[in-house]
Amino acid sequence: MKNSTKRKIGELLFQIIPVMIGVFLGFLVSSWAESSRNEEKTELFVQNLIAEVETNKSRLDNVYDYHIMLRDSVQSYVARSYEADSSKTPRKPKFFKGIRMFPLMDSAYETGTQTGLINGLSLPQIQQINQVYTLQKFYNGYHDNMMTGFMNQDPLQDIDRVVRFLAISMTDVVLREQELRGQYDQLLKELQKELN
Repeated sequence: MKNSTKRKIGELLFQIIPVMIGVFLGFLVSSWAESSRNEEKTELFVQNLIAEVETNKSRLDNVYDYHIMLRDSVQSYVARSYEADSSKTPRKPKFFKGIRMFPLMDSAYETGTQTGLINGLSLPQIQQINQVYTLQKFYNGYHDNMMTGFMNQDPLQDIDRVVRFLAISMTDVVLREQELRGQYDQLLKELQKELN
């Protein structure tokens, strides 16, 4: 009876062990496949984030020199208007071609946070990305406030007031753009390392 019981236990173990190994290998392959898919998704997220940051940086680069010129010109214009004869009606400055501030995009960043793909990056990378997009959000908000303030001015009634508004505002715009451009460069270097 003891031999029979030992033999049945041995047969049972002989049948269970291959099943356990099969289940374990199935979990291992499934886990590996899931990990591989997550790595591919994270890599695609990083590529999209790089493209978005490069686009936003390009948008800033395209207007940055104009904003510096506008800041410097309106400050000079304001200084000259105090020296000039105040009885003359001021004319629209010839250098002014609009504010040229464009909202910066954040769709790749939002997609990464909503899907959790951003969690595939290291904590310092996530912090750097969040810092850049926080600055960008502030810049976009400044753009909205500036446009509202500009639209509330009546250039036909008081060009000097409009120019003074621009002199103050464009100083802040240039500072924000300098900071953002530097942050974009740092983030792009870090994200390129992630892909390599």
